[in-house]
Amino acid sequence: MIIDVFSDMVCPWCRIGKKHLKDALKEWQGEPVQVRFRAYMLDPNVPMEGENFREWFIIRKGVSEAQLEAMISHVTEAGKAAGVRFDFDHLTIAPNTMYAHRLMAFAPEDLREALFDAITEAHFERNVNIGLPDELAKIAVTAGMPDSERIADRLAAGEGSDDVKRDLRDARAIGVTGVPFFLINNKYSMSGARPPRDMLRAMEWALQQEGSATQ
Repeated sequence: MIIDVFSDMVCPWCRIGKKHLKDALKEWQGEPVQVRFRAYMLDPNVPMEGENFREWFIIRKGVSEAQLEAMISHVTEAGKAAGVRFDFDHLTIAPNTMYAHRLMAFAPEDLREALFDAITEAHFERNVNIGLPDELAKIAVTAGMPDSERIADRLAAGEGSDDVKRDLRDARAIGVTGVPFFLINNKYSMSGARPPRDMLRAMEWALQQEGSATQ
């Protein structure tokens, strides 16, 4: 079974949804599952140096300060329930995530989950500007990738761009309008940070459908 996970590192629900998927896979007793991380950008127009988080969110969402605080409280509590921490009190940066997605694209496949976790932890818990190649290089080393200087050079050279462009095209083609978005075996989709039990049900249903199709 292959599960494509379309997500963006600045999306808190993607961080929660990814944790839910990890918890679901711990309980999964079916066939082996390959998880593929796919790029999606909530706002590709954020400048490469980033924006002020609160100003960007209020303008992008068209909400008031009070509404933003309510959203932050809701997602923070959802994170606690999932075992994921958010520190919105100190979050000031809304980064452009193109470099982060490109880094994910050329990272060794067996390190991508750890890298995703490291990038989102740096953004949501330490207010690191994950849009900057030098910062991403440091994060990559903590996730197990060697040679931070070489990583920054690869990002500067444009490595991973074609992979990210492909993911963004695929997301448009299948109608992804929000993330996290899960695509099972390139056929069966599920959106939102669903609890682990819902993910398990979706995986079981997809497996049943695949079995029925071969009979």
